Amino acid sequence: ESCKQVQRETSASFPAVWESSRAVGRSTTPNAWDRLYSVASVPAASLASLPPSRQPSFIEGGDRAPVFDWTASGQSLCPSLVVPDGMEFVFAVREVLTSARKQLSFSVVDLSGQPLSHVIINEFGSKCGIHLQMLDSTPLSWVRTSDLFDRPRGCPTICRASGEVFGTLVKEGSAQGGTYFIRGKSGQRLLSFEGNFREKKVDVIDCSGQLVGACERCAMDFDASPHYQVRVAPQTDAGLVLCGLLAIEKMQGES
Repeated sequence: ESCKQVQRETSASFPAVWESSRAVGRSTTPNAWDRLYSVASVPAASLASLPPSRQPSFIEGGDRAPVFDWTASGQSLCPSLVVPDGMEFVFAVREVLTSARKQLSFSVVDLSGQPLSHVIINEFGSKCGIHLQMLDSTPLSWVRTSDLFDRPRGCPTICRASGEVFGTLVKEGSAQGGTYFIRGKSGQRLLSFEGNFREKKVDVIDCSGQLVGACERCAMDFDASPHYQVRVAPQTDAGLVLCGLLAIEKMQGES
């Protein structure tokens, strides 16, 4: 499979590598993604076309359907990272997390190595966790990890930029296998993560059983550090998917 590099109009925003996709079926087998979505490159969204994450707004899409519709933004962790209809979002994440406390940062990048967002990890301060920011340092969301250190069987909490709790990552099943779930504040399942977590071969399933994301380990020409590639389907909150994967990596991480 090959993904054509998407033209970038700006490097100042996270969703700068939207890629066109078309749903062609439904399956949850390991290679389901290729049967669900066929990929072709399209021009990237510019920073000017993206509404601020704290002030959702309606953006017209010319002759096509609206590119963004934030009317249900309260249901999303990161409204500005909900993938538009007819597109998918592809990005790469460096593998750096372990079960030990960390204080470091790295960038989420596109497949050519251009930064899309910052991940700031600070597990020694008062806001112990993993913080997702835009390139201009605007907070998007964060994963509070303090319970992993303060409680024997604590779970990471996924929060909005304001600190409001959005959901909690929980695990069901064996220590080596099992399934991770993001549960909302009322206990409902928002996303499920299934697969081989150590090998970073993971499917992301929404509450209706639809495959909405997938990741696998990948090699990046520009960086010898281990990375995994993430693909997020239309109408899916890429920020929530990313926070879930980072939280899982933290819980799975070796000391």
